[in-house]
Amino acid sequence: MVKKITLIACTILIIIATIVIANIAFNRPSDEPRVDEVIFEEGHTFSTDDLIKVSESTKYQDATISEKEDMLRVVTDAMVEDNVITEYGFQLSDNPPCIWIKYIDGRTVVFQLEDYPENQD
Repeated sequence: MVKKITLIACTILIIIATIVIANIAFNRPSDEPRVDEVIFEEGHTFSTDDLIKVSESTKYQDATISEKEDMLRVVTDAMVEDNVITEYGFQLSDNPPCIWIKYIDGRTVVFQLEDYPENQD
């Protein structure tokens, strides 16, 4: 009887240890933690770094293309208001999705927002 209880207890401990180890292995944090949602403080001067922060957020990654455009439009409109850029455009349905922005000084820069595999089904 004692052997049976010991065997059951050991089996349960092994199962729990396996679950814990698997959970740690599959949920390893990346170098930079993912942010669920990016929140900007009042008076914040917007920059291209903010576009990158938004595009790396969990909320952005889980959004539809039109929702992604809306999220990026908030930042780009603020950048226009802050006189950082004059124009912008999105190509989010392209592979890879990107945004182009035209700075006040006339430079135009294209940012790749996500890494997409070549073949998407």
